[in-house]
Amino acid sequence: MEPFVVVGALVFVGVGVVSAVMEKRQNRRRALIWRALAQRRGGTCNELPGQVTAATPPDSVDVRVAHAVVRLDRTTRTSGSHAIPVTRGRARFSLGAGPKFEVTPAGILSGVARNIGLQDLELGDPGFRYAFVVKGAHLDDIRRVWTIPLQRAFTRRLPAATMHSDGTHVTLTLAGSGEETQHLDAILDLVGALASTGAAEFEALAALPEVTLVPASGPRTKPPARRLRLTTAHGEATATLQWVKSAPRIWLTLPTSRDLPPFRIVVRDGTADGLPTGLLSEYALRLLGELDGVLLLSEAGKLDVRWLGIPTPDGLMVGAKLLGELAGGTHHVGAFR
Repeated sequence: MEPFVVVGALVFVGVGVVSAVMEKRQNRRRALIWRALAQRRGGTCNELPGQVTAATPPDSVDVRVAHAVVRLDRTTRTSGSHAIPVTRGRARFSLGAGPKFEVTPAGILSGVARNIGLQDLELGDPGFRYAFVVKGAHLDDIRRVWTIPLQRAFTRRLPAATMHSDGTHVTLTLAGSGEETQHLDAILDLVGALASTGAAEFEALAALPEVTLVPASGPRTKPPARRLRLTTAHGEATATLQWVKSAPRIWLTLPTSRDLPPFRIVVRDGTADGLPTGLLSEYALRLLGELDGVLLLSEAGKLDVRWLGIPTPDGLMVGAKLLGELAGGTHHVGAFR
C-alpha cells in the first residue's frame, strides 16, 4: 500500500474519532442543560426508550408557559449538501386556533423585495420591521397576536429565529445545537406567549363562581376545545370558543324545550329589532343594553348568544341571564339561583 494512502486512511480515521468524541461531549453538555432547564421551569423530559443516561439528552422537553404547553426539541435543516442542527419550539394555540403567518429574518434582498411590492406586512414596531419579513393573509389578526411588546422581545432575544403558524400550531426554529440557556428560555417564553393569545380573557370567565371549566383533554397536538358550563334555572348553558376569520369569539348555548320561533337578530343600541313581540319580559329588555353587538339566535331546541369577541365576565353573566329569560318565559329575578 502506498504511504500516502496509509496516511490518508489514518487521517480519515482520526477525523472520525475526533468527531465522535466531540459529539459525545456535546450530547453530555446538552443533556445537562436540557434536564436543568426542565427542572428549573417545572417541565417534563421525554426520554428516548432505553437511553436515559447522564450523557444522553432527552428527546424533547415539555414546559407549560402562560396558557400553552411548549415542546422543545431538535431537528435538522438541509442546506445544499449540509444538514444544519436546529432547535425548535412548538405549541398549539391554547384557544384552539389562530392566524396563519410566517416571520423570517430580513436578508440583504428584503429591502429590494419591499420596494417592488412583494408581501411584507407592517405590524407596528420599526425595529421588528427592520429585522424581520412577515407574510400572512389577515393583517389585523396577525397584529392581534404579535403585540408590540412581543415584537420587541422577539427582536431583542432571537433576531435570527423563524416563527411559523399553520393556524393551529406555532413553531419557532433557531439554527444551533441548543446549548445556549438564554436561547432556550427565549424560545419557551416567546412561543408560549404567542400561543396563549386570548387565553387570559378566557381564564377570567372560567374564574367566575357560577362557571365550571371543562378542560381540554386528549393528545397534546389535538385536544378538544375547552368549554365553560353555567348552570341556570332553565338548564345548563355551555360557552364554547369559536374561531371566525381567525379571531376568537364566545358562543353561549342553552338547550330549551320551549317552542320558540326561529330568529337571528343583532342587538344594536340596546334593542333587538325583529324579535317576536312579547318574547322578552321588562327585565330581559333591560339586559339588552349590556349586550350591544351580540347575535341572538333561536334554532330548533336551542338558544344562542354570540359575541364578536370574548366578553367580560359581567357580559357573559348577562348573556346567560338573557338566555334564561328566553327559555323560561316571563321571569324577573335573573337566570341564576
